[in-house]
Amino acid sequence: MKKLVVLFGALVLMLGCKQSESKSENIVATTIEDMLSNPGEFEGKEVAVTGMVTHVCRHGGQKCFVLAEDGETQLRINVGQNIDEFDVAMEGSTVEFTGIFKILDDTETTELQEDHESKAHHENPMAHSEAEKASYFIEAAAYKEITN
Repeated sequence: MKKLVVLFGALVLMLGCKQSESKSENIVATTIEDMLSNPGEFEGKEVAVTGMVTHVCRHGGQKCFVLAEDGETQLRINVGQNIDEFDVAMEGSTVEFTGIFKILDDTETTELQEDHESKAHHENPMAHSEAEKASYFIEAAAYKEITN
């Protein structure tokens, strides 16, 4: 009986490891530039991107913006189900994000842009303004700081 319990425990461990391995195999590691040059190829996929956080929204920390390697392009990252909010202290840090790359349809994009333009705190354009109004973003499942 004791051998059966040990064998069952080992089987559970092996299955658990196999599931986590297969999950990480489904993540597409890419750059922000590659993803935005062909967004349709990445839509709905779990992606991993790394970049410097340039801004964390001060209104609840529900989104942040990451600078691509080109030093100009920024991408919006929204919190996902497993993340309560992004910490403002992340600004200036290099962070790796994993999550689902999403593209809004035309109606959703129009609503987003109208909402953005109606907010008083967005009267002055900021470096991340275009990324904030863009129809694409990553819904983050996890993140980790690489440097701060």
